[in-house]
Amino acid sequence: MAILDLRVTKWAVAALMISCLGACASGPGGVRPVNKGSSQMGLTSCPPRPSCVSSRDTGGIHGIAPLKFQGDGAVALQRIREILARMPRTKIIDANDGYLHATQSSSVFGFTDDVEFLLDPENAQIQARSCARVGFFDFGVNRRRIEQVRSELN
Repeated sequence: MAILDLRVTKWAVAALMISCLGACASGPGGVRPVNKGSSQMGLTSCPPRPSCVSSRDTGGIHGIAPLKFQGDGAVALQRIREILARMPRTKIIDANDGYLHATQSSSVFGFTDDVEFLLDPENAQIQARSCARVGFFDFGVNRRRIEQVRSELN
């Protein structure tokens, strides 16, 4: 009887894993989000899951402070681009008109995160957003990424 239970358990675990992977039918990279980019109010808000941080969200698990800069904002945004370019598995997707979008993939499974920055020259700051395309938890990866950029920018 115990052998049968073990087989059933293995099959149940395998079925659960396959169904979870099926939810990511586009592969581990996920689908490029339609809600990325800037809106009239800045970067888009985070979805209702903890695998995202955004300076547009002022509190809770998603909130993160915008990046401050002194001097020319375009120079600061260019420095952020250079910082991102040095990060492993990072690809610059779009960089124009005060907006920067990059993707970064995880080393083991290749899951893709979208990282965005939007220049706000009137307030001498750069809005930031980093969000996983798939999955619920990110174990703080997106927050650490933005804080790393902030640290290197300063």
